[in-house]
Amino acid sequence: VGWGAVTRNHYFFNANIHDGVLLEPGGHFHSKGLYAHAPSHFKFQLRKKWKRFTATAGLQKGVHSFGSGIFIVRGDGKELYLTQLLKETATEFIDLSVQGVDTLELEIVSGKEGNGNCWTVWGSPLLLK
Repeated sequence: VGWGAVTRNHYFFNANIHDGVLLEPGGHFHSKGLYAHAPSHFKFQLRKKWKRFTATAGLQKGVHSFGSGIFIVRGDGKELYLTQLLKETATEFIDLSVQGVDTLELEIVSGKEGNGNCWTVWGSPLLLK
């Protein structure tokens, strides 16, 4: 993770950050999700037991205009999905097949030099059988 800590189902906060704790990519609430300041990388062992992956990719509500992120989904090292450059309130819904995938990777890279304000969220990620 690029800064702070990875969190699950809430936004990163500490004594100096008081933006709230709810995950709100694009200003829309998600009760479940993964937050990480880009760059970030998550890896999950699916063991070829799942058929679909869905999620809403976006930046946390309140991000400054210079924050950005590109969300990448890989299955067994192969790129399955690449979002456009997301900034501010832009989101992208991801819905793709992961049938036959052993290892799923969720990666986010900053869309610019440096990573200031790259507060990224995988909102409502789901694996479906």
